[in-house]
Amino acid sequence: MKLIMKLVTGLMILFVVLGSSPLEVFANVTYNPPDQTKREWPTENENNVATTLPEPPAIANTVNMLDMFNYPELIYTGSVSQDPDQTAKLANNRSYVTETDSSVAVITRDARWQSGVMWSNQQNKIKLSEPFHMVAYVYLGERTQFDRNFYGLGGADGITFTMHNDKKTAADIQTVDGKLASGSLGNTGMNAYGALGNGLGVYGSNFSANVSSNNNNMVDFWRGVENGITLEFDTFYNDNTTTQHSDNDLTSIIVKEDHVNTQHGHIAIN
Repeated sequence: MKLIMKLVTGLMILFVVLGSSPLEVFANVTYNPPDQTKREWPTENENNVATTLPEPPAIANTVNMLDMFNYPELIYTGSVSQDPDQTAKLANNRSYVTETDSSVAVITRDARWQSGVMWSNQQNKIKLSEPFHMVAYVYLGERTQFDRNFYGLGGADGITFTMHNDKKTAADIQTVDGKLASGSLGNTGMNAYGALGNGLGVYGSNFSANVSSNNNNMVDFWRGVENGITLEFDTFYNDNTTTQHSDNDLTSIIVKEDHVNTQHGHIAIN
């Protein structure tokens, strides 16, 4: 406990990607991202959203999530990319509180290539020297990794609960050769974020993106949220051992149990 207290001071993240898997290549598909400036209750066939967000089992406006959390913009354009034009289309992703119910934060809409984080603001940090509890209703969408293989459009990658005290600086992010170790120089503190897809919004992890092309585009992103501890609820098993290593620790378990070529959602602590 002393070690954890030394490492983290209680910022929180909830991250989810409800759209298509970043590992999937969709041929002849036009990418129409949602309008990231809107703060609507996501509804099917509106704002390029596939499914309607169900109402949570709670009275509307019970709390004001705008007063409690910070919702930074996730920028990936500064990372080294095989196709910078493609990576640029990932800009402006951001979680938000709905305009009709202040108790509901939309981490991502049910659309392709979405990402988002929400962090406790300065006055609402968790004090690890004191007990705390959290109650939340989390909706992870209606598609799974199974649907990707059998219906061509699956869901990924999950959600995390993270406590951190990220202290990266611009000097840490800017490498000696002028490249960025993260998507932008502002990726620090309460604006910190990790890689898209297999990075679950918190990890420093290279990821593949094929936003509107038929070829995967590898994006370098090796410094995500730092100085913290994460409980992940990962709905997608990333088993590409040559480029993405997020879930390689599960390989021995899957092989041992003869579960090759199957998909495993999982819970892990990092």
